[in-house]
Amino acid sequence: NSSSSSSNNDDSSQQQQQQQQQQQQKQQQPIHSHDHHHGHGHDHSHHHGHGHHDHGGHHHGHGGHQHTHAVSEEELRNHYDEALHYVEVLRAFEQYGTSTFQRFQRLENDFRAIPAELKALVPTFDESMLAVRKCVLENHKFFKLVTANRQVFYNSTINYAHVARQRNTVSHTNRSKVISTLRQLVRDWSKEGTEERAQCYGRIKEELARHWPTVESRRDVRVLVPGSGLGRLVWDLVKMGFTSEGNEFSFQMLLTSYLVLNGSDGDIGKWTIYPYVHQTTNLYDRKEQLRAVKIPDVDMMDVPPTGRMSMTAGEFLLVYTVDMYRGQFDAITTCFFIDTAHNILAYIQRISELLRVGGRWINFGPLLYHFADTQGEASVEFSYDELVATFPKFGLRLEREERNLDAQYTQMPNIMLSSTYHAVLFSCVKVADVKLTAASSAAAEDDNDSDGDDNDGDDVDVSKK
Repeated sequence: NSSSSSSNNDDSSQQQQQQQQQQQQKQQQPIHSHDHHHGHGHDHSHHHGHGHHDHGGHHHGHGGHQHTHAVSEEELRNHYDEALHYVEVLRAFEQYGTSTFQRFQRLENDFRAIPAELKALVPTFDESMLAVRKCVLENHKFFKLVTANRQVFYNSTINYAHVARQRNTVSHTNRSKVISTLRQLVRDWSKEGTEERAQCYGRIKEELARHWPTVESRRDVRVLVPGSGLGRLVWDLVKMGFTSEGNEFSFQMLLTSYLVLNGSDGDIGKWTIYPYVHQTTNLYDRKEQLRAVKIPDVDMMDVPPTGRMSMTAGEFLLVYTVDMYRGQFDAITTCFFIDTAHNILAYIQRISELLRVGGRWINFGPLLYHFADTQGEASVEFSYDELVATFPKFGLRLEREERNLDAQYTQMPNIMLSSTYHAVLFSCVKVADVKLTAASSAAAEDDNDSDGDDNDGDDVDVSKK
């Protein structure tokens, strides 16, 4: 990998000419770009770094990794830790078929172990298991396409063949994330996910449209989407005419979204997946387990001429530093994201810092707190009202709020068990740049105690269901 990223002088000259041509093309064509910044975090303990790739038009190309500074021993260790994680994620994708077949083999073995007279009562069982295996095989073929793009996220300082020999195991967590990726694809990129998207993305888009009502008014309005997952909300915002930038740290999401965004070639329903094949409990009908879903449900190239989409790979706080991004965004949208933090107040503080004065933060979701009760992981957990009380101290004014909004997340249809969040939608405007200190926080609390009136008072539009 290191040798592939180096070039001679002639090649450098040719690359410079190609880059100039690409820049000219970018001025004329819609662009989807993926920028992989340093500071990528996985499994909550590794700090990772990626290179950069950019492209003109709708066809995405990787620009490789450039290291222009001396790499410290700590950075090398971080790169190596990231590579260990990455090869495990790749192996989880690659072993999906085998591990899933093994699971269903155990199910079949248990069936065959029951008395013959009882087995005879379900004569369709073997036929059903054969159909299940065919579905698993189709999913496996799709994941082979996902991992075919593995080099997009390679670090040129790493010998991945060597790293792969150092880690042969795959955690249950990473195997589960591969399976959940299938349901995420339904949520983000299928017609079957339309209702779920309307519950969350739809409300966020409506709120943005209240403030930027026309396509022309959205020109050059820069929107950041942290925790963008498979990228549907990011693409939807480009479709609306915004300049939209997603941020994601999960390699499972990054690899899969790269294929969907770059590999469909404008074909609606190009791939067929079987996202519910692993579901063996709470079924009304075996047909629901074998349900096929086609993705994507849109033409990726069908965006306005002014549309621009980009993606950053990395942990939100590490990628979006104050030094580089202070006041750079007109809006930040968070969907099922803020409760993924170890410290949710650090997320709110950074969101405020990244917004320009007058910029808007729109949030939808619950407060699940992903690290709650997780051994060895810090987790700061507040009630929603406690969080809202901090907004003025970050220079944010709550302008609109809706509570108890029903929302589901990758829910399988027609099943005996379902989960529904009663989420909140709120919209804030940044009214001032603030520098938060312990003294200023205490003073703000005293002010609130004395007059009880401040920034989220009379002009706040609060509707509750």
